[in-house]
Amino acid sequence: MIKIRYPVDGSIVPTYQIELLGAACCPYLIAASVYTAEGYFDIRPDASGLFHPKIYLLSGLFKKQTQRLSQGLFPEVLAWLRLAAEAVDGLTDYLVGAAEVSYRFEDLYIDTVTGCARLLPAPSGTTLLEGLCSLCEDIHAIRPECHADLAAQRLRDEHAKRLLDNRSLLRLLSLWECEWNSGAAGVGEIASADD
Repeated sequence: MIKIRYPVDGSIVPTYQIELLGAACCPYLIAASVYTAEGYFDIRPDASGLFHPKIYLLSGLFKKQTQRLSQGLFPEVLAWLRLAAEAVDGLTDYLVGAAEVSYRFEDLYIDTVTGCARLLPAPSGTTLLEGLCSLCEDIHAIRPECHADLAAQRLRDEHAKRLLDNRSLLRLLSLWECEWNSGAAGVGEIASADD
């Protein structure tokens, strides 16, 4: 079981975010048991019933999908990026910013019932764009044949053409995923948000 510790003084993660975890009222944060001990919040995330993409990539289940990798980037990677972007966008309603969640691949869970990504509050200090690129790098480190590094490069290239805000990133990821699923594009042919 994963265990995380944050100081009670709120210096790392604000207390209200810890309360959101314990109350399990936010559809974009992972539910957790929260205990207070020795000046720390001990957090035990409850991942039961959630899909964990990292375990999927590390398991034999991934091997059944290899035929979908013929052109490199596959739909699951795009879906995970889009779900993470949707979760970060939805967290603004709960006063949790993009710089206040973890973008580590091991901290990404997906609720298959609601179709939402479940994130963990952690001070990443990064933007959504860089967080998604970091997520791509984690995926690429585990399975280079996924070519998630190409998705990160495309995101950076699109951002260099024009500054992408969170909504624009989400729109772009949705467009890419739709094009891929319809079979209209390969990795090098994914359109920009302006097309």
